[in-house]
Amino acid sequence: MSQRRSRLSFHGINVGVEMLESRLVPSGSSGHGPAHAAEVVSSSHGSPSRPDTATDISHTHLTGKLVSNDPLVTATGSVSFESAAHKGKTSSELNVQVSGLAPNTSFDVTVTTVTGTQTNTVTIGKITTNAAGVGHLKISSQGKAHPLPANSPPITDTSVIKVGANLSATLAAPTPELETETKFKATLSDPSGASKLTAEAEFESETEQGVTVRVFKVDIKKGTPGTTLDVKIGATSVGSILVDASGKGSIILSSHPVDGQSLPFPTTFPTSLDGSAITVGVATGKFVKSR
Repeated sequence: MSQRRSRLSFHGINVGVEMLESRLVPSGSSGHGPAHAAEVVSSSHGSPSRPDTATDISHTHLTGKLVSNDPLVTATGSVSFESAAHKGKTSSELNVQVSGLAPNTSFDVTVTTVTGTQTNTVTIGKITTNAAGVGHLKISSQGKAHPLPANSPPITDTSVIKVGANLSATLAAPTPELETETKFKATLSDPSGASKLTAEAEFESETEQGVTVRVFKVDIKKGTPGTTLDVKIGATSVGSILVDASGKGSIILSSHPVDGQSLPFPTTFPTSLDGSAITVGVATGKFVKSR
């Protein structure tokens, strides 16, 4: 199964998430064990049947947004399932991403499928969050570390994926949409000229295959070593930067902070940046849309 990552990156730091391609390479499984469990979920709406051709592939792509059933739990997440069958051989992959859960905690991931009057629920894995409450589970028919369990029910467009006791998503075929991308930049300096502090701020939002990735990054130079600078957009504080011994520092916020270099967006982060003022310590600037 092929994958790619969202193109969002700053100065060589990958801060995107894995995006499933619409092309999957079927495994060489003969239909036993975990691969057999994946085989039963292949769809029947693929390319027109042309025996003995490499293009005779039946393909399924399902997605879902994880939402909480408890108003006190603000965690969110996304689910993506993809499967392809070719000449009786099937490859499948399930990706589950969460943010805002309790940090450094393991949560069961279950799949529930209703067939007629029968309801089947199976635990298919665990997600362990990092210190920021973010976690990711990848289950693949071709994976050895996290294969799809042999007793997993067929995953269909009515399956419910649940993480822990509160987050759940009902899978469905994604609504076709064009890729969208938005970028803003700001250059900051001290308007009084008293400080040599400068900063560069960047924001980027990209939506692909129903998944939106947002990234915000600020780099500062010529700051006073050892000081902490508050980062504000308008009057809203969105984080802080600790200046290192060389007078430099940075902060990265991401909607999918799974790389260990970024932090989750605060809930107070502004929804619109066009023309907004940004301040870092005594340095100020204004966001402008960029290409």
